[in-house]
Amino acid sequence: MTRVSAPDKELLDQCAPVLAQAEAARGYRPNDVLSLCHWPELLNSLGGLVQWLFAGTSAAETQFRKRCMLLFYTMLFSMG
Repeated sequence: MTRVSAPDKELLDQCAPVLAQAEAARGYRPNDVLSLCHWPELLNSLGGLVQWLFAGTSAAETQFRKRCMLLFYTMLFSMG
């Protein structure tokens, strides 16, 4: 598996709010967010989608949204 290089300091500074939010929610810095820090515009545009996915009001709705997110990430990372 190819290792994605770490984003440089400038890119990490641009992504700091999203990284802090992800780390607070998950307890660690997720690799998917770190990878998307290479493209801050994409990371910021996906923020609304991720917030929607985790804002489920019932267990069934939350499960459905998580499955949507899994499908989305699969499509995103299979593109290239």
